[in-house]
Amino acid sequence: MRAAGMILLAALLALGVSCGDDDPIVQAPTTIVETPVVITTPTVTPSLPAPTPSGSGPAILGAPSPEVAARRLYGYWLAEDPLGARAVAEQDAIDQLFNSPPSEIEFTGCEPDGVRFVCFFYYEGGGLNIIVDPAPPNGYVATRAFFIAD
Repeated sequence: MRAAGMILLAALLALGVSCGDDDPIVQAPTTIVETPVVITTPTVTPSLPAPTPSGSGPAILGAPSPEVAARRLYGYWLAEDPLGARAVAEQDAIDQLFNSPPSEIEFTGCEPDGVRFVCFFYYEGGGLNIIVDPAPPNGYVATRAFFIAD
């Protein structure tokens, strides 16, 4: 037992542990080695839609009502976005509308004309008519657009 106590005392002294208050604590010098940490983030490549042939644009999605189809086509015209307009209109209507510069005009509503609807936008001196046809299962799609003068 005495040998174990002596080994413990020797170990404590080797580590610089002191029992008395007036003995200074001797510590071995420490060396801190800083290792740089490299943080990597995964590379994410955004997926892009496949290119579409010039002039084709996205498929026609249609709209839930004639009013929505006409107003969305008008909105794409104001935004000068003929490719976006393909979501609610056939190419003939887009070509007819986009041949004129966009301007703010007032939507006045849609009237039934047989199975199709004529949607009106009014401005002083004339108006814009957008013809909207039912297009199951897509809802309603603009098929023609033309300006009239008073």
